[in-house]
Amino acid sequence: MDIKKIFKKIVEILLIVILCVAVTRFFINKEQKQKKDTAVSQKSSGKEKSDKNYAQYKNNKKSNKKKKKEYNTETNNNNQNSDSEKTVSSGNRKYKIDYDHIIGGDINSSGEKVTGGHTLLRGDVRIIKKIGSPASNGVYRATVEIKRPDGKWQKKTSNGGVNTMFPENWDEARVIDEINSAWENRKELKGRDSNMWQGISKSGVIIRGYKSPRITAYPIYEGER
Repeated sequence: MDIKKIFKKIVEILLIVILCVAVTRFFINKEQKQKKDTAVSQKSSGKEKSDKNYAQYKNNKKSNKKKKKEYNTETNNNNQNSDSEKTVSSGNRKYKIDYDHIIGGDINSSGEKVTGGHTLLRGDVRIIKKIGSPASNGVYRATVEIKRPDGKWQKKTSNGGVNTMFPENWDEARVIDEINSAWENRKELKGRDSNMWQGISKSGVIIRGYKSPRITAYPIYEGER
């Protein structure tokens, strides 16, 4: 065999092998680059998504914090309003005075007679008949009935059936405030039952009552206008 032909054949084979290797490496490198680019892209996308989620989380947290603050503010305002309304409606019961007996009425210890009931504010005192005209300070007299615990109405008969009433335009807080002010400057009634007290309220109404077994109070009627 001719040596030149053999050498030429070997060279051709080597060239083919080199070409195949080069082509193979080209496609391998290209595939690796694509995988790397895909991984980078996914990582970048994941980071952007994570950043977006974190930003959304921060916004939600901020929004929830704002809503919680607004809710707490509203709750505090409601509580303050509720406390204010409670003070206005019930008054300052700072003494051991039987305010409920005075304002709404009840029954005596034997359960036979109704007592107290010097306002119409609770709905458990009703007027049968007014007696005369109100005094200049608004105190008036009336014959009244008081509702018993069993729901029945009973006429109040003490003092000859004449019951003195606090002014009709006073609410519960005003009645309590006036009683408190009279109690603060009270004096014992000389020549009368030593168990009784009397004082003048801040608006000038004379208020009298008993000291035991419970502290009571009622307005004194001082004549017609």
